[in-house]
Amino acid sequence: MAAGFVRRPTNPNFAPLAVNPFDMFRRPWPLALIFVRVPFRRVRPPVPASSALAQPTPRSSRGVYFCACLRSLLAWVELRLSLRDYSLMFYRALPFCSVLLLLSGFPFSTHAQQPPHQSPPSPPAVLPAPALDYPDSTSGLEHLVRDIIQAQQENEGARASALLRSFILPNPHEWYEQVFGGNVAAATESLYEKASASLPPQLAEFFLASQTSGMKDIRAVRFENSCDDNAGEDAFGVLHARLQPVPFYELRLIRSDQFARLFPFVFVNGAFRFILAPNMEGNVFGHAQAKPASNVSDATATTRDSVEPPLRVGGVAQAAKLVKRVQPKYPESTRREHLQGTVKMHALIGKDGLLRQVYVVKGYCSLAESALDAVRQWRYSPTILNGKPVEVDTEIDVVFSLSP
Repeated sequence: MAAGFVRRPTNPNFAPLAVNPFDMFRRPWPLALIFVRVPFRRVRPPVPASSALAQPTPRSSRGVYFCACLRSLLAWVELRLSLRDYSLMFYRALPFCSVLLLLSGFPFSTHAQQPPHQSPPSPPAVLPAPALDYPDSTSGLEHLVRDIIQAQQENEGARASALLRSFILPNPHEWYEQVFGGNVAAATESLYEKASASLPPQLAEFFLASQTSGMKDIRAVRFENSCDDNAGEDAFGVLHARLQPVPFYELRLIRSDQFARLFPFVFVNGAFRFILAPNMEGNVFGHAQAKPASNVSDATATTRDSVEPPLRVGGVAQAAKLVKRVQPKYPESTRREHLQGTVKMHALIGKDGLLRQVYVVKGYCSLAESALDAVRQWRYSPTILNGKPVEVDTEIDVVFSLSP
């Protein structure tokens, strides 16, 4: 042994101790270094894209196993230090160290430590739409409205919402073109498409307000003909503007002394739909229709005239140009019922002063039909603009009064 490893005693009768090659393990600082946690590699499993929270990264078993083996080896060495046969101990430790090194380099699998794969969250269950088995009749509409009010009272929001959404017209463009056609349909269908999403909540609010006001008696009225004084003043103009006799419904929620109307409903594709009544005061006439031209110059002039919209003139100003007036007859049925009022119409007067088109905006049907028969015979003086006659868009009011 080298002299640097032996300390000579002062007593000559005391034999020097043999050098212990494992004396370093008895010192505190190497033990502290050995028992320090050995850094290990982290295995990051793939995180599902649907997972909202990142899962904790599992630790590899390689480093943990290596530390455990070191601690086991150290305990075995400490046990063997009590023996003085250090050379035999060293050679016995070589196979164990070799196995330890092999185990520390073996790629242990960390699959068992990985958290179980979490499947993406399933989408919320979609409630099936309720069966719309309501017949095309007044009782069918009444039954539908009662079911909606019952669902609201029992806090069945999903069912109430599904029934309210069934009121939306599926194809407004096609339906308005078939029933009204022309400019009447074009002006209303675009408005309906924009307002269709707000119809269910508005209807829900109407039903809730009616129940709060005590209007619990539900009645539906069906209108097939254009003239029905039971339809009210605002309904006749819509019924009269139809190109096809499609039945319209009116819903009434009644209390003993008052009631509220909801108009109009139609039955389309096996379900009741709530529609927007056309605005007869809007652009229901459009541009004038062009006539066939015999040559190029006439065609140019006709095209220029066809794109010019009719001139908008107030009813009072246009009434001053009336040259022929036929007095409407007061229907005897309405006289017996003491029915009176004003029929308001929207008219298109041609360049020759004759009425080309007339729509009823407001008025009871019996009074409105008599007013239409008389107004169609009226004649106005032509309206001149920049030296040329033009069409006129105006209003006409016909008053029916029982007073002498």
